[in-house]
Amino acid sequence: MTTKRYSRMIFVVFVLAATVSTALFFLCSCTSSGAFSRASDGHVILNCSFDYLKTGESRRYYAKQSPAAANYSLVWASSDESVATVDDGFVTAVSGGETVIRVSVEGKLYRAEMKLTVADETVGEKDGKNGLQSALNRVKNNGVVLITDGYFDSVKVDKRVAVKGCRNAAVAGFEVADDAQLFIESVAVYATSVSGENACVKVGENASFTAVGCTFFYDDPSGESRSPSAVFAPSDAASVYCRACSFSGYSECIEAGATDGEIYIVNNDFSDAETAVDIDMRRAGGEEDGKATGRIADNVYIGCGECVRLLFNALSYTGTLEIPDSDVSVPR
Repeated sequence: MTTKRYSRMIFVVFVLAATVSTALFFLCSCTSSGAFSRASDGHVILNCSFDYLKTGESRRYYAKQSPAAANYSLVWASSDESVATVDDGFVTAVSGGETVIRVSVEGKLYRAEMKLTVADETVGEKDGKNGLQSALNRVKNNGVVLITDGYFDSVKVDKRVAVKGCRNAAVAGFEVADDAQLFIESVAVYATSVSGENACVKVGENASFTAVGCTFFYDDPSGESRSPSAVFAPSDAASVYCRACSFSGYSECIEAGATDGEIYIVNNDFSDAETAVDIDMRRAGGEEDGKATGRIADNVYIGCGECVRLLFNALSYTGTLEIPDSDVSVPR
């Protein structure tokens, strides 16, 4: 029966990327308040390439002209003034989010820019293993929490929030409550068998989870066990979105259950997983399937037992989930 069902799927063939970039963690402060970064065009140079501020903070940034005798008229701008404003290099953080601070030469194409993250809460090693949970409890809906460094116990998210990480920052796991939304970027979700943590993300009903440039890593020093799953969305999740992430030490990297939401899994590294992506679109307790939509493409599956495993009823599927034919395994 699954053969008939399989014919109704809409599959788009994509060329598998030869490599997927390993998730990199960005530094969380200006490279140097006194040193100037390389000019993007050779005429204007900023003293920062990236930085972060807390909501309400202000900081002065400097631009240098090359050659110094050019004496150009400089124009400062923020790509999102709801996040931060800038006046002649003096930046004020307005609300959590990201913006680009840009300085350009009036009437010319010369310019330089820096990425700025504005956090409503910052947390680091000094705040202890429960520091991240405390910060998530304090932050309001649509807030941003920035992890500067340190290893934190698993946390529960019950609102719409973004968590961004810096180098040497790791979290034992996330539980996304029903109706909540979690966005994580450059975060290491890491644990060992010794710690007893699964190092996974559990996504509740009507909840959304997004991971960009993250590392999911489970390590058993004995080499005898794997964690069951990195991202586990067993119910009707609104969306599961993973891009440019790497997974290691999991039996099933991403497991999604009967969902009417969107699944977007692109440019990830699933090397050496037993099953990279496992999607069960059958509704619990019923014959009707969900209507999952989205795209699974350009991932690395080197050494995987299965790439994408689909389970669904034979006659009721109506979704438009795009997956390369070569990646799909349909259990009969």
